[in-house]
Amino acid sequence: MKLHTRLRRLTVLSAAIGVLAAWLSGCGGGSGSSGSSVAAVTVSGSSGTIAATQVTGAIPTGANPAPTMQSASGLTTASAGGTFTVNVTAPASADTLLVGTQGQSVYYSASLAQKSVALAASHTVPTTTRQAGNVFSVTFAIGSAATSSTVTFEAVYGTAGVYSLPATLQVSIVAANTGGNGNPPSSPDLTRSACAANPVKSGVPKWTVLVYVNAANNLSSFSFQNISQMMQVGSDSNVNIVVQWKLGTCSDCGTYPNAFVSTRRYLIKPHSAADVSAVNGGDTTSLAADQVADLGSNVDMGSYQTLQQFVQWGASTYPASNLALVIWDHGSASLPINRTAKRKGATRAVSFDDVYNDEIETQELPLALASPPQPIDLLIFDCSLEQTIEVEYQVRNNARLMVAGEDSPPGSGYPYNLWLADLKSNGANPCNVGADIVNEFVNNTAYAGYSDITQSVIDLSQMNNVAAAAATFTNSLIQHTSDQASMIASARNNVTTYAESDGYNQIDFWGFADAIRRTATTSDLVNSAAAFEKTLIGSSGAVLMSRYGSGGDSGSNGIAVYLPPPSNYDSEYTSTYEGQSLTWTTATQWAAFIQDQTQ
Repeated sequence: MKLHTRLRRLTVLSAAIGVLAAWLSGCGGGSGSSGSSVAAVTVSGSSGTIAATQVTGAIPTGANPAPTMQSASGLTTASAGGTFTVNVTAPASADTLLVGTQGQSVYYSASLAQKSVALAASHTVPTTTRQAGNVFSVTFAIGSAATSSTVTFEAVYGTAGVYSLPATLQVSIVAANTGGNGNPPSSPDLTRSACAANPVKSGVPKWTVLVYVNAANNLSSFSFQNISQMMQVGSDSNVNIVVQWKLGTCSDCGTYPNAFVSTRRYLIKPHSAADVSAVNGGDTTSLAADQVADLGSNVDMGSYQTLQQFVQWGASTYPASNLALVIWDHGSASLPINRTAKRKGATRAVSFDDVYNDEIETQELPLALASPPQPIDLLIFDCSLEQTIEVEYQVRNNARLMVAGEDSPPGSGYPYNLWLADLKSNGANPCNVGADIVNEFVNNTAYAGYSDITQSVIDLSQMNNVAAAAATFTNSLIQHTSDQASMIASARNNVTTYAESDGYNQIDFWGFADAIRRTATTSDLVNSAAAFEKTLIGSSGAVLMSRYGSGGDSGSNGIAVYLPPPSNYDSEYTSTYEGQSLTWTTATQWAAFIQDQTQ
């Protein structure tokens, strides 16, 4: 659901991306003042060795050899934006290496004892590193300005001012798809293990959908709309639609004379159009036959124990081949919903119960979702701002897939009548259902003019890989908060943001990493950003699908992260609740990086 303010957006950086495969080819030369051309050697795959036996033209004798000296290896890429490494084997006596790309007017030299060399061109060399013995390793980043799909690398070594071609050039692709193609999948790859169908259980429906509707707050009117949508579909032999719904008495809870004030559990059945219309208008009388329990008015839906009890009861009472859980209410990105509540000090929350002034903290979600009677296949947040790395990593062991949005959607949330109908007809596996939720939400004509429409499906089994790559990326960022300060600030300030005007400072994580990869001038940042991107978007990336609406948020790639300017950092991001901190911050040093920023 949405925070009640519309949220402004910043312009997103576009990315030139997508190197999915490589062909390595070479033509060459060797030592000597002149020679004849030799047949090209072509290597298919991610690495290969190209022999260099002859050279076309004169061996250069100065620090800036003529660009007509031809290469000993080449790289063909699908498009600009990749990185690759060339390991040059030079004699032990070599004291200088000249590197360049074909067509440049100037080549740059570096002593083999040096740690780096800069090569400014559309194809940049962010670093060269002396390896063990006489191997010199050069990592290229193919810039977005590159116009040719074939990059020719040229190198010679020098000994006392005399230059020769090395005996071999070892070429290896170190980030073949640049960490992601910048266009996250618009539909999930159903061959992924995360999409595998569960075994069919005899005598039970295909799905049980548990919906935890905490409407004891200013979203109460929208709860009638969504419940009435569920009534249009209703439970049958294919699906159990099980709801725990709270309506309360509070200053912003609303007044509905023909509705209950309590917490009730329902098995929602199909209803007539008249019943649907009545509930949509705030009259719950027609739901009497669907009611299975009245828990009374003294239930705190902002308590994780209440959610835990609902999951345990619902999954055991209504078993099925597949289990989905929807958490319906406000969400608050990386800061508490209730900034002055008794639970101040927590880092993030969902399900704000205005009667009890309480909320479920992100740290508590694993407790609420622990040990369900059957595994949760889909964890769905019909809330604002919940598709962030902090939440995903926290619940990585509690569900198979997570469906949510990076931004703050309209208060009416998901069109339950549409995606539940799809589930009945197309719910073969969790990825099908997740995709239907995303598509029905994004394609909803009622939201055509909204700028906050984002939804994605995340494979939670990939979160440990994401965190490991993020830890390396974060460490590189920390090392360069001074010398790369302006570049980091520009990357942060020019990607899509979420709830910035409300102080939440969420940004699209892939967009930030991609901006770093494309603009950093140090190889550790380039390579760690590329490696991290691959864990988000790629053949085994965490983002199974991501879409955004026609009204905005075009830079949304599926996962957000908290990244404010240092002056806007909120210390509650690293606060603890009941001794628990966000596991993301302890796994990656992300909070340390935020605080170490200098711009």
